[in-house]
Amino acid sequence: MWRKVRNGFFTGIALLLPIVLTVIVIRWAIAKLNILLLEPLASLFQPFIPYEFTFLIIFIKILLLFLIILIISSIGLTANTLVMRRLFFFGENLLTKVPFVNKVYITIKQISSAFLGKKRHIFQEVVLVEYPRKGLYCIGFITSPVQEKIYSKVCKTDRDEVIKTSLSNAVNVFIPTTPNPTSGFLLFVPKSELIPLDISVEEGMKLVISGGVV
Repeated sequence: MWRKVRNGFFTGIALLLPIVLTVIVIRWAIAKLNILLLEPLASLFQPFIPYEFTFLIIFIKILLLFLIILIISSIGLTANTLVMRRLFFFGENLLTKVPFVNKVYITIKQISSAFLGKKRHIFQEVVLVEYPRKGLYCIGFITSPVQEKIYSKVCKTDRDEVIKTSLSNAVNVFIPTTPNPTSGFLLFVPKSELIPLDISVEEGMKLVISGGVV
């Protein structure tokens, strides 16, 4: 009897935990959006609302949220038009000419393009990498070939020539940490030292997040 109750308890935890965590993440995101954006915007209308109708602030926040979503969607849909391209090009030119701001903008743009770009897959293939030492293997995700500027400056000795040749056939491999795959390591690994896995990126990510359980 006790074993059935225990098994039922852990089964219930396994079923409810993803739902609870999803609600917590969504709630956190909405709370941050409310503090950083909706609250300041809604406060602009507060002087025009009588005290007995303060509940209208919540209604205004909901309208502002839908308005923000609509504006962002409209910008995305019209991004390919000539007027919008010129407008973004003009604004981008201004930002890239401001010291320090240009570095921040370019970095954020490259990262957001990599993760949110329509025509780009961040992780191309799941592989095994012999890391952190010989005989141990970990899950890695190929992102792109190693850029020539990384290995072109290496060659000074015969040994460097070997390293340069090896890096010229290498790829960028992201090694995520468990259970938080947003942090990890970037390794430059020759293709010959990788073991391709016949699984999808989603399956590989589940394996990492679950610590091998899923």
